[in-house]
Amino acid sequence: MLALELIPQSLTASSMAMTGLQLTQALVQVQSLNRMRDH
Repeated sequence: MLALELIPQSLTASSMAMTGLQLTQALVQVQSLNRMRDH
């Protein structure tokens, strides 16, 4: 029972980490685009 309860938690944790990485990459791309537009 414990193992089955831990599996979804680790899956959500990894998916949250992946989402955070994608958000960070998107922010970096937006910032670089803004820099290109300024110059």
